[in-house]
Amino acid sequence: MRNVLTALLIAALITGAAIPVRVSRATDYSSTHFTIKDPVVEFGSGFGTSSGFQLWGALGQPGIGFTTTTAFGLKSGFFYFLGIPAAPDGLGASVISQTQINLSWTDRSGNEAGFSIERKTGVGGTYAVIATTTANVAAYSDSTLSAGTAYYYRLRSFNIDGFSSYSAEANATTQSAPPPGGGGGGGGGGLPPPSGTSVIFRGRAYPASYVTVLKDGQIAGLTKAGPDAMFEITVSSISAGIYSFGIWGEDIKGYRSPTQTFITSLVSGATSVISGIFLAPTITTDKTEVKRGNAIDIFGYSAPLANVSVIISSEEELLKKASADTAGAWLYKFDSFEVNYGDHAARSRSVVVNDISDFSKTVTFQVGTRDVYGQPPTKCPKRADLNADCKVNLVDFSIAAYWYKRALSAAFALIEKDRLNGDGLINLQDFSIMAYYWTG
Repeated sequence: MRNVLTALLIAALITGAAIPVRVSRATDYSSTHFTIKDPVVEFGSGFGTSSGFQLWGALGQPGIGFTTTTAFGLKSGFFYFLGIPAAPDGLGASVISQTQINLSWTDRSGNEAGFSIERKTGVGGTYAVIATTTANVAAYSDSTLSAGTAYYYRLRSFNIDGFSSYSAEANATTQSAPPPGGGGGGGGGGLPPPSGTSVIFRGRAYPASYVTVLKDGQIAGLTKAGPDAMFEITVSSISAGIYSFGIWGEDIKGYRSPTQTFITSLVSGATSVISGIFLAPTITTDKTEVKRGNAIDIFGYSAPLANVSVIISSEEELLKKASADTAGAWLYKFDSFEVNYGDHAARSRSVVVNDISDFSKTVTFQVGTRDVYGQPPTKCPKRADLNADCKVNLVDFSIAAYWYKRALSAAFALIEKDRLNGDGLINLQDFSIMAYYWTG
């Protein structure tokens, strides 16, 4: 500590190379970590050390401002240590499959280096560390588990000063293994589906948006998000097996999100829940070409009051910020003077509380010598388009023909209600609706 004080005092007095000198002061220096009285410090060649630091030779005079590391800040000749980080809270555990449980929590600290995650098996088990994360992480997938087993979790944050206290405990039990002889894989092969085999999708899209679920590339469910952008879709009466589910949203202007994909193993007779879905924002521009110096509007939809990051890809990436309103609409006016003539691209992602979306689709625009306005999207027919390809043709007629005079599945009943006559049946009235909306 004597050598450290020497370096700090000399750094505040001189600039350039150090010279041997002796300094005495009769001042008390104190913090919550230490008290030093009447220091007599000597500064010479070499360096000073302690268990917490190493200080070489001499320091030049600190300039205006300060220098920081993950362990401390140096402001005008004094160290400011970070202290132990605050404990995380809100730990939750969600069952995904026979072998996977997803964890999520709330990061309450701004100075952690990461989180240490611990797990035990059953109430009487012993906790052991299973993973550590980096800073600013609030989720973890534990995918090396056994079927039908109860697991308990806790975690704490840490940095160079030590560990926080533990979070509250969370627990979940993985899905049971299917009975011997069960069959079926993607596409519905194997035994007839038990009535209890289903999967529930829950998450956040955009207010009043349509959310579509695909199962192995085919529409399996459709719903409309509420004014808070939250949605829930249940796909039921399917066989046990491994499926590729996709989910995407369409905002009220007709712009679509990228498809978010989930590979899921469904257990016979059980209901799986996939929650915490946060669809990427929609994005578009008002111009395909902008005269350099004019503004170009980059806009779309996300969850209400979301913070939207807009990334402009040019010679260098530019990061811009926008905020969604209560209806989910967001807008950023980009000054084209910030980039050179030529082709550029933009994409976005959203943050709500501690939840962050994937990136949106990428839109392109050109900075040139004129303004060329883009065209609004050609909205898909809201009726009669049964496979969501923005067309009404023989494919849709074939889908309807399959269900003619049959009991509708739960998934197709939603489609029939939204896009045909909504009586829970496929009959001649539905074919008349498709004929009216025919696009070929």
